[in-house]
Amino acid sequence: MSNVIPLMSKHTEKLMKHEALTALHIFEETGSREEFRKWQECWKKELRIIEQCKGNKLNE
Repeated sequence: MSNVIPLMSKHTEKLMKHEALTALHIFEETGSREEFRKWQECWKKELRIIEQCKGNKLNE
C-alpha cells in the first residue's frame, strides 16, 4: 500500500491494517458488520486518498 500512497506513514499504514484485521476477525466470529463500519468511518479520509491514488495510477 505504501507504494500507492507515499505520503502515508508506515505507522499509520500498520495501524490501519491492524484495525482492519481486527474488524475482520470480529466479523468472522460474530457475523456483525458493525466493527467494519466503525473501521470504515474511522479511516474514511485515508480510504479516499487510497482510491484517488489508485485512480491516478490507472490513468498514467
